[in-house]
Amino acid sequence: MSGSSSQEAPIATPTPPTPVTIHPDTPTPHFDVDEMRRIFEAEQRRDDEQLNALLAEFDTLMRDFDVWSHAYISRRAIEDQMELGNMAQVLAKEEERNRIFMRSIVSAVEAYRQNKIDVSPSPTQD
Repeated sequence: MSGSSSQEAPIATPTPPTPVTIHPDTPTPHFDVDEMRRIFEAEQRRDDEQLNALLAEFDTLMRDFDVWSHAYISRRAIEDQMELGNMAQVLAKEEERNRIFMRSIVSAVEAYRQNKIDVSPSPTQD
């Protein structure tokens, strides 16, 4: 009555890894660390040379007055053009307001001419 059963669950055994077949005629792949380092260093030198060339070109441009004066003039021209564009927009809005105001004045004058507007003094009660 101890509850011990003769049909206990079998203990799972790990599955062995699948064996890799190595053929004697095929070289085993491996990493040549020294060769990888040489390739990396060569690419790093090439990148450094390109960076130094770009920095030298930039330094040359930094010292060139014509480049700076052209850049300054171009920037000022762009800023002036933007400012003129903004001023033109403000002026267009103001002109539209003036047109609307003038239309209302013309309408009032026309109405007055046609006696549609009573401008006589209102009678006061004594």
